[in-house]
Amino acid sequence: MAIPLFKLPILVIKLVFEVMGFIDIFVLTNTSSKTKQFVKNLLTCKNQEMHIFMGKEAFFFSLLRDSHPTFLEQIHWKSGERQPQEVFYLKIGTIDHVPSEFLPAKDGHAALAVYLNENINHGEVIYNAIIDLFKIPIKHIRMDLNDFPNEIHRSWIIFFNENLSTASLLEIVGKCTFRDYFWILDYVNTKNMFAMRADQTDFSDDYGHHCADYSFEGESIVVSDGRWICREDLRSIDARSINIARILISVDDINKYLRDWKNMKKEDRLDLTFLNLKELTIIFEYERNRENLLEGLEATNEDLIMPVDVLNQWSFKMANGDKCTVTYAKYEGDDKFEFRVGN
Repeated sequence: MAIPLFKLPILVIKLVFEVMGFIDIFVLTNTSSKTKQFVKNLLTCKNQEMHIFMGKEAFFFSLLRDSHPTFLEQIHWKSGERQPQEVFYLKIGTIDHVPSEFLPAKDGHAALAVYLNENINHGEVIYNAIIDLFKIPIKHIRMDLNDFPNEIHRSWIIFFNENLSTASLLEIVGKCTFRDYFWILDYVNTKNMFAMRADQTDFSDDYGHHCADYSFEGESIVVSDGRWICREDLRSIDARSINIARILISVDDINKYLRDWKNMKKEDRLDLTFLNLKELTIIFEYERNRENLLEGLEATNEDLIMPVDVLNQWSFKMANGDKCTVTYAKYEGDDKFEFRVGN
């Protein structure tokens, strides 16, 4: 026998919705405008987060609760051209009669597929429908550039800047041209963590330091292909944590950067990019002279207390009195140096 849900007391209705899964609520509210209004007025989302994956093979939104971190619910976009015969229909945003189906659970994860034509901005349509209901903070966005034309990359970045820039982490992977790589660097707008893990398919030394005017201001930045970075670029990054791999900057340039960082004081307002920096990781593409790298820093050897996974450890004192610990290790055959400020 069906339960007359809307004849129950308001608090009971609220409790019913609070124990339902995201997908159940999403389906229910996108088939009934009355139910949607109830949910929007009654439901408060706490301790929940959303992850978004954008790629050619998959485009989906993962929703989870802190109380059940291993149980994911996913809403997938799929091309309308691959719509199966047996579906049910939802109204998503302003689009009526959207074919949908429940997908077989994998690894215990519940999943819903929504079939939209490729000429519709499907990501934005589904995102707006989800956020209209749940108001969930975005934890992680992963964009896979493989096999997508640059106009798709750019539409994703524009969508990110307009709607998703508060996400805790934006991660970009895959491959793209040198031109597209720097377009993304120039246009991404985030104050949190930005991980640029994409590879450039046509990088050449002939390009020179194309991004000499590059600057970044945020909590953290990771660059897995730092061949393009010069010392001026490094000085223009204002972040608490900087992690750059495959870097080609000379030891002398890195040493100059480190000495400037060491001597930075809060009252020195002429160079603010160093004020927030607490962690610096540099991975050279080939072996460098460690003594030259640390020259002039008055570093003290700490090999006797170094962790087991490093080859050498030093420390030096910053101008503001803080201690900076330096570790040297091998990372996939390359030289890896980590600098951490704080006792």
